[in-house]
Amino acid sequence: MQKPKFIPDIPYHKIPSKFLITLILLTCISFQNIWSQKKSEIGLPYIQNYSSTQYKAASQNWDILQSKDGIIYIGNNEGILEYDGISWRTIQLPNFGVARAIAIDENNRIYVGGYNELGY
Repeated sequence: MQKPKFIPDIPYHKIPSKFLITLILLTCISFQNIWSQKKSEIGLPYIQNYSSTQYKAASQNWDILQSKDGIIYIGNNEGILEYDGISWRTIQLPNFGVARAIAIDENNRIYVGGYNELGY
């Protein structure tokens, strides 16, 4: 069996030690990125936080739900926030009340409860 031509015929004891040390260090450094993942984040879902300046409403939110079509509804001190994944919309309650509890039925009708408020 012949040795392939692209493999040099250099004995290992003739390779300079500085080269070997450099090669070992570079190998260790390159594998460090593989092991550098934080163990505390493994298996956790991705969470995105939004500030009140982004959704342009009060900073206190009371309740949250998601409709069948993926729209997020949030009970807020200024009404109901609606988020479709791209933009925010505020739905005011009739008496400008606080939406403290929200629920949704099988027909995607949203029910809202707040101080002196109850409706859909």
